[in-house]
Amino acid sequence: MKLLNVKNLRISFKTSKSELLAIDGISFEVNKGEILGIVGETGSGKTITSLSIMRLLPGNAKVSGEILFNNKNLLDLSEKEMDEIRGKKISMIFQEPMTAFDPLYTIGAQFSEVLFKHERIRKEEIKRRSVEMLKLVGIPEAEKRFDQYPHEYSGGMIQRAMIALALLTNPELVIADEPTTGLDVTIQMQVLNLMKRIQRTSNLSMIFITHDLGVISKMADRIIVLYLGKILETGNVKDVIFSPFHPYTQGLVSSIPTLSTSRTGKLHSIPGNVPSLSEIKKGCRFYSRCSQRMEICKEKSPTLFEVSSGHYVACWAVEKNRNLVKMDEQ
Repeated sequence: MKLLNVKNLRISFKTSKSELLAIDGISFEVNKGEILGIVGETGSGKTITSLSIMRLLPGNAKVSGEILFNNKNLLDLSEKEMDEIRGKKISMIFQEPMTAFDPLYTIGAQFSEVLFKHERIRKEEIKRRSVEMLKLVGIPEAEKRFDQYPHEYSGGMIQRAMIALALLTNPELVIADEPTTGLDVTIQMQVLNLMKRIQRTSNLSMIFITHDLGVISKMADRIIVLYLGKILETGNVKDVIFSPFHPYTQGLVSSIPTLSTSRTGKLHSIPGNVPSLSEIKKGCRFYSRCSQRMEICKEKSPTLFEVSSGHYVACWAVEKNRNLVKMDEQ
């Protein structure tokens, strides 16, 4: 059953000189109890997409399309109506928890503000629920930590507190934006296992955003590969990671180190860098970095087509190769 249904989402930003198109007509859905992974390099539009769902984009953003949450278009809601959903029914785990928390207030005070705003419960109940949630995410001496300030938490602990805050109001959808950035590998794995366990036990829906396909392979049920505001490939996480079709996805998968990777050898990398929005031209947005580009790629943007059940790719080269195979089979 669909919880979130994003249809033809377009996001542009007005500047003094022009209007830059950051998200170009993407569509996707999140089912109840499902983790959808959104992966791509920095500049692909992952965070912009998540902020559009939360209605937290800056004032110069222009948004069109539909963002249906429980069949209600979030883009049509008043700020007051959206404020009742944001933090209650949809919550977000931000990339930098140390900056997401206000350094001037204790963790407990910030938990209390959220609960009082959305549920209007008594002070004693607020503390009980907050401490209970801090314990759930594995924070030791939770009652003591409740009265501490963000700077008194370690990196791994403040990330756990951010997760606890996001789950405090029993939301239906959690958006996790690079939630393990800056953590060492051991703490990262602990945080990922914690999030997966909580998601399973509470049947949460989640959007998990990262640039790391290795992480997404452990977390997600389905995956979107995003590049410069366009979906290049999407499908079941196993299909996309183990049988990638798009040259960009293949490049991302090839860059994942394995146990057999030589310690002295070089990891595969995709040539070039993600262009700026002002450099975008017509045609496929991956054209300048693609090893399989053709003349049509420069002129016309490809649309998603199905390569196997539930597995979609937007690539002229893939479509051409599949058509050649079909002709050979005939």
